[in-house]
Amino acid sequence: MKGGALLSIIMIGCLLTGCGTKETVIRFRAEAYNGYLQTVQVGLASWQAVMDSVQGTGTVEVPVDHPVLATVQFGKYDRRTVYIEPGKALDVAYGCDKANKYFTVTGDLQRENEFLSAKGFYALLPVGVAKEGIARRVQQADSVLQINRQRVQETDFSEAFKSLQLRQLELQANEWLGRSYQVEDTAAYVEVIQERLPQGAEWMEMPGYLEYMKGVVRRLGMLSYPGEDREKAGMQYVLDHVHEPAIRTYLLDLNIMPILTVQGIAGNEKYVDIYRENITDTAYLAKLENLIQTYSKVAAGQPCPDFCLKDINGKEVKLADLAGKYVYIDLWATWCGPCKGEMPSLAELEEEFEGKDITFVSISIDRNKDIDLWKKTVADMKLGGIQLHLAEDWAWLRNFMPNGMSVPRFILLDREGKIIDSNMSRPSDKTTKEQLYKLLKN
Repeated sequence: MKGGALLSIIMIGCLLTGCGTKETVIRFRAEAYNGYLQTVQVGLASWQAVMDSVQGTGTVEVPVDHPVLATVQFGKYDRRTVYIEPGKALDVAYGCDKANKYFTVTGDLQRENEFLSAKGFYALLPVGVAKEGIARRVQQADSVLQINRQRVQETDFSEAFKSLQLRQLELQANEWLGRSYQVEDTAAYVEVIQERLPQGAEWMEMPGYLEYMKGVVRRLGMLSYPGEDREKAGMQYVLDHVHEPAIRTYLLDLNIMPILTVQGIAGNEKYVDIYRENITDTAYLAKLENLIQTYSKVAAGQPCPDFCLKDINGKEVKLADLAGKYVYIDLWATWCGPCKGEMPSLAELEEEFEGKDITFVSISIDRNKDIDLWKKTVADMKLGGIQLHLAEDWAWLRNFMPNGMSVPRFILLDREGKIIDSNMSRPSDKTTKEQLYKLLKN
């Protein structure tokens, strides 16, 4: 046996149970096991093996009761497409050594899986930057697709396997066309790609389909609704052009949730309404409700979550120390270009409101290992206001960014430390100065 690892996958289709379901059991055995937990993915569903780290063995049950193309991931960057059927056995051997990478499949479906990894059977689409117009590219794609469809039909594989291959070929042709965008062909490009969007529920199981739809919908959205943010344009495109319920749900969630998770609920209520009006899946709706509940804790009128952080000189500063004045908080990081881009405008605000009832506080979210870099950046950029370091208090940060760090982020507090806006406008936005002056008049 070759050096590296052996992954033995045995697909055992059990008898139909009373509820009419089948389970496929996948057993793993890895030589020189590297600790990576192998995963099998079909569409949005994935199953991870429970591995014995000493023996390098484990199992996973995959409830797939029809032939599918699945993705087996056996390393951080190592994945392959395999053809599986309930009740059939597959043995997959792979090498982990960078100098000796290999991936082979034997067992009941050896022939089909060898076909998947073989080269030279299919006619290839042209490589390189598109120079022709979209009409010429469509002609090329359809010509190659027709040749390859004929080649598949002439094989003696099962109809189930052929059907999946035909679907995969169509997806590859569409992906290739999607990369053919040229500025002068915008209208024609949008029309062509839109007409060819695969929108049957069965497509969701195809490897690469969901990523393709994610990218192409956002691209078509930006071209169809110029001036809109990427996610908002993608959302509008889905509302107007994607009608299959499961795909529509997936894509709406993909485009609306980033808006709500980054910007918060306040001011984005219409996107909450769109989500609820168009998505009925209870799992998705539960995710939305959890996010709403999280952001309710930092809604306008709520007390700002307390903190006690050290300033640039190592002195502790508590939230209570800032009481009595309005507080404009800047969350930033030394690695964040847009954060630094706001610093000149922030300095202008600090100068304009000097001596007034507004305190400017900057909180760096840099990791502890980069504190020296933070201090150097503050000094080099001659940053004013109160400079604090978060000291990796991620629990506090998650109050405002529940699903990941997204800076710059600005927060405005009243004189009692209550939140006025947990996603305040940036210093460079002219409305910021206007709102601060309005507050001082009250």
